[in-house]
Amino acid sequence: MKKAGRKWFFLYVLVGAIFLFMVFIIVFLNSKKESFKQNLNLNKQSTIPAATIIPTSSSDLSYIMVIADPDLDVRLLDMSGNQIAEASMQQSMTDPKNPENKNGSIKELYFQKPNTGSYQLITSGIINKNSKLSIYFYDINGDVNMAESETKGAASFSIYFDKENSKRSYVKNFSDMSDLSFAINEGITISVKDKNGNSVGKTYLDYGPGNPTASGASYKTPSPLTIFSYGKPPSGTYQIKLNSASSKNFQLDATFITQSGDIKTETIKGVVGPEGQVLNLTFDKSNMNNSHINQSLDK
Repeated sequence: MKKAGRKWFFLYVLVGAIFLFMVFIIVFLNSKKESFKQNLNLNKQSTIPAATIIPTSSSDLSYIMVIADPDLDVRLLDMSGNQIAEASMQQSMTDPKNPENKNGSIKELYFQKPNTGSYQLITSGIINKNSKLSIYFYDINGDVNMAESETKGAASFSIYFDKENSKRSYVKNFSDMSDLSFAINEGITISVKDKNGNSVGKTYLDYGPGNPTASGASYKTPSPLTIFSYGKPPSGTYQIKLNSASSKNFQLDATFITQSGDIKTETIKGVVGPEGQVLNLTFDKSNMNNSHINQSLDK
């Protein structure tokens, strides 16, 4: 009897232990289930704000952005003369994978959701130092139009912004003053081609101002000049071809004007005949010192 009692006692203990273990498992699984539900609800809730910032057809993505050299101060005014935005310094950024690779500091002006209309852009900086300036127009759909140039210190630009179509936005007096021109003796033809072999510019005869006679009448100068002119030429290399029906001396006066209005002149002298002469030219619309004509003459 004692052995049978012990047997049933151990059986009861074993059953009780199994029961408690099953209760523990059920409680543990239920707690994990509730935790999972709570995390799922939190994740769902966290996606709601993110969805609200996705651009829709009604989003206004328009803005005016100006990027300038760090030594240039830039302000944007409305047509009443009120300042509505000012450029701030953006420090250089370092590539974490290559610490030696750094982007230079820039000035950045940002004006969000401007109305369609005219604005004034004012710059100031170091006098007689060329500073780069880029203007980006983004319309309501995020499409962009850009204008860029160089300026020397103080300048004022009138700009027009079209909120609906960036292609209609422009800088009214953001003028490119670059020009390439030659003056040479009459009777010598001159043609110019770009690096792709395309003819550029135009030629005409210039008689100069009329000289008064004793009677007060005027007459044209007896030796007009052949003039070549090419407005707003791209920077690059060009080829000048000279021709004459007979052999004659020539003097070619070249004028280089940069986009900011700086002027450089050069004079080339030589002899040209029916076989012609070719001169090579380099033009830099940003820096007049880089513009020149190759002094060697090639047939």
